Amino acid sequence: TKPEEYSDALAKKKALTEADKKLRNIIEISIRDILNTKNDRSKSETSYIQAREEFDKADKERADAEKILEYSRAGILAQSLKEGMSCPVCGSVHHPAPAKLPQISVSEEEFKQIVDKAKKLEADKNKAYTTLQSLNTLVLEKEENLKKESEECISNEIFDNVKHLPQDPDELSTLLIDLRNKLKAELLEIDKTESLLKDQCVK
Repeated sequence: TKPEEYSDALAKKKALTEADKKLRNIIEISIRDILNTKNDRSKSETSYIQAREEFDKADKERADAEKILEYSRAGILAQSLKEGMSCPVCGSVHHPAPAKLPQISVSEEEFKQIVDKAKKLEADKNKAYTTLQSLNTLVLEKEENLKKESEECISNEIFDNVKHLPQDPDELSTLLIDLRNKLKAELLEIDKTESLLKDQCVK
């Protein structure tokens, strides 16, 4: 009878509307949240790469300065050596080939500044790495929650035709958006049916 069909249409519309609301929340909140976190992770990855490159450059500068400083120290000591006077390093009184000051030299103070800069850049690199790792973990947690939310939503009998959910979060997002589009189309159809049945029941 028409009143029963109308009642069935209303019940189906209610079920479809609730399912649509759940899907909308997953798509507009959970998926958007994952995309925002992935965007943050991408920026963090760029920051980490930049911090690592800056540290690598500073660490090389530190190693080079350390070598230059060692040569400079030997040259400074050698300047004060006199034949017959004992060397403060080896004790020899003969100095046939004393070290010469290199053309490029580094003072102790300059070396300390280079070391401090490298240490600061290493700390920055480590901090950027920790942030990146935290965001990687957060993305994985959010993707896992998305799967659970999706499984819960899809368990509704309305989605009987969905046998399994893709494991890939991007494929899952695409599937959920497709399901919602189909659901919206079905809601339009049920609205037409409901309106038609309502008119028939009134007559």
